[in-house]
Amino acid sequence: MQSHFNQKQKGSSILSIVIAIGLALSLTFSTGCGSSSSSIQLDEVPKGEVAPAGTVLSIDPVGGTDGEDAFKGKLLRLIYNTGAGYEKPLVVVYGEAVGPSVRSFNGKTHPARDIFFTRSADNGATWSQPVNISNMATRHSAVTDDDGNPATPPVPYNGDTDKPMTFANGKNIVVTWGSKYCPGGKQGSIIYPNAGAIEIPYSCLYLSRSLDGGITWSAPEQLTDGYRDVKQSNVRASGEGFVVVWQEDPLGLQPGEAMGPGDGGSGAKVSKGTDIWYSALTKASFTAGDPFPDPVRVTDNFTSVTASGFESGTVGASRPNMMLVGKALIIAYEEMKGTGKPDPGKYVRYHVLTKFDDPQSDLTAGEGWIISDPAECARRVRFFTQSKAGPGSGVRLVFIWRQGTDTQGGPADIMARVGIQNIYVDPDSTGFRPEDLYPTVDPFSTDPVVAEGNDPPLNMSSDLGMYAATGDNPKENAMAHRGIMRGDFIALGYNWTADLAGAGPGGQENYNFYITRSFDGGMTWDARRDISNITDRALNVKEPRIVGTPSSPDPADLRNTDVYYVAWTTELKENPQKPGESVDLDIFLTKTEDNGETYGPVQVLAGGDSAQGECQLRPSPDGKEIHGIWMAKDDMGATNVMYSKGME
Repeated sequence: MQSHFNQKQKGSSILSIVIAIGLALSLTFSTGCGSSSSSIQLDEVPKGEVAPAGTVLSIDPVGGTDGEDAFKGKLLRLIYNTGAGYEKPLVVVYGEAVGPSVRSFNGKTHPARDIFFTRSADNGATWSQPVNISNMATRHSAVTDDDGNPATPPVPYNGDTDKPMTFANGKNIVVTWGSKYCPGGKQGSIIYPNAGAIEIPYSCLYLSRSLDGGITWSAPEQLTDGYRDVKQSNVRASGEGFVVVWQEDPLGLQPGEAMGPGDGGSGAKVSKGTDIWYSALTKASFTAGDPFPDPVRVTDNFTSVTASGFESGTVGASRPNMMLVGKALIIAYEEMKGTGKPDPGKYVRYHVLTKFDDPQSDLTAGEGWIISDPAECARRVRFFTQSKAGPGSGVRLVFIWRQGTDTQGGPADIMARVGIQNIYVDPDSTGFRPEDLYPTVDPFSTDPVVAEGNDPPLNMSSDLGMYAATGDNPKENAMAHRGIMRGDFIALGYNWTADLAGAGPGGQENYNFYITRSFDGGMTWDARRDISNITDRALNVKEPRIVGTPSSPDPADLRNTDVYYVAWTTELKENPQKPGESVDLDIFLTKTEDNGETYGPVQVLAGGDSAQGECQLRPSPDGKEIHGIWMAKDDMGATNVMYSKGME
């Protein structure tokens, strides 16, 4: 495969190193899994050649200028009936620099950002000029100590936004984001001693909705008031309505402790008393324009008020995920153990609300069932569902999470449980209850003591097999877990290295992306396969993707459920100019047409001078077309949202 790593960081001292890596990679890059006959033609480039730079979507917006600091682009591909036929627009939502500089929790500055959208009505050929849907970056509701110096006066802190999250059902779309603009007089703030005693205001949660496939958008709707600090919002929908879920920390966003990948401040570390919240709106109320109801706590962690007036408790919950299946709402998250011992780690808990818009329908009454091993540290829970049970297995739900014996930054495996609906044995079975899970979970496992009796979850990543304990191989590490499910078929992927320490800068191991499959609803799994197969130990795989074909209401769309796409980003493990930091390189893409038996040629989705990352993929129902966006940062520091389309 031709490599474009040698185009990164032009004119810098990193050039010669990256050239050498690129040459080595061109000799060692293959899928290692066999090849299917078809390949993807990216934006009219002849098959087998490198993808073009792509189309820049984050251009000058309506009534403004391009801030050259786009972030966290999200891609939607819609299919809906207008009465005169089916429309299939593409919608991209992203953040962009607009306002004056503000400080982050770590003391670094960046321009205040707003949320924008752009839309294509012609299958990606042309795009609308971006429109600002938040309009908060030049406004403020808080005046704070920006530099930590008591001798200088406080200054306005503009309404910087956090990453957008979005979801669509038919032509209805919701976008959520956190913002530092929180009018109402209840907004709190936090001081960060390790960043020069700077003061940062809390965030509140907003959303905007579109009822016409992203053509027009509502004014921002404020869901919270900034009394607690909002982080990690998520939104989902079904034909029944929309749900938004998030976490709120009463003491403000807590910085990380540099024990794992990332920049910290992701919301993984929280204060005691941090709860998961949600708000739900039925489809009829949504289309009528009714506001989302007042938020409700999902968890029950707030138990007391401190002498200083802050909410508190014995534990805190973080990083929620959810799925809405018909009227059933499933919410999962990680939560402190609260044992009283120093940093004992976390559990993974989940709730089922049988009526998504009724908080009283929570089957655990705010407690949540524990599905991880209570003796170990579990985090980063993800899951996927399907509306109809697998025809042969009854599978409707797959939970996956990271779990290990270390509490922070240590090696972990990817664990799993599947939910099976079996109405012949139990007429009340849904596939979502703890008694429906495999391996078995006790229905009373809200109590950690009871949860100790749960059957061990499946170990999906260990090189010692799925029944291995996480400590059996103390060196290996897995993360970035992903998956899809269709009928009885499940594909589960993750990044894995044989040696966590060796996958770091200068080490002799690296991360590759592996996939294992089940054809019987998770009862048995085939041997995992290395899909990225990068043998150059100076490179790691990051940000993998597994994306299947969507269903469609258009009878002319013939869905091919045997197709899914796989993508990953590569990174240089160590930047010679900034030791301890990595360098994002290119994004690669491949496709299977036979549920992973074989894969087509690996191609460059995004290459060139820029550092590429954070791709989003949306295929057509038949799998013959793929739309992709990604973030590209050039050597001058400008970051843009890019778009490309691939055809079979």
